[in-house]
Amino acid sequence: MVWAAIAGVVLAVIAIAFAAVTFYVSNAALVRERRNVFELGLLAQLLDISGHSNPGSHEVVRGLLRMLPPDDLPGVRREIERGAVSGPTLEALLGEFNEAVDRRLEAGQCGRSRRRARRRSGQ
Repeated sequence: MVWAAIAGVVLAVIAIAFAAVTFYVSNAALVRERRNVFELGLLAQLLDISGHSNPGSHEVVRGLLRMLPPDDLPGVRREIERGAVSGPTLEALLGEFNEAVDRRLEAGQCGRSRRRARRRSGQ
């Protein structure tokens, strides 16, 4: 009788620990996914603003870049510090935008193989 109670308590503790680990892992995946979606939206806004030369767009681009990780888009950041917002200089840096988007898309495809992800992106 005592052994059955001990076994029940041990089983309950194992179930609680498993549930806690599952909660932590799924919560981390959800945070990662939301961050990717947010940063992809910022990148889309940056591309849109960089395609136009409106008054005040320099400040908007600087603000959007501040919301991205500091090591993202180093070439774009250099050009913005020089005062360029659009034009041929930033068109040459389109590869940086593409790499940043690809990194986030790959990070969001945890359950898919890399080959399938490349096939879908046309590489």
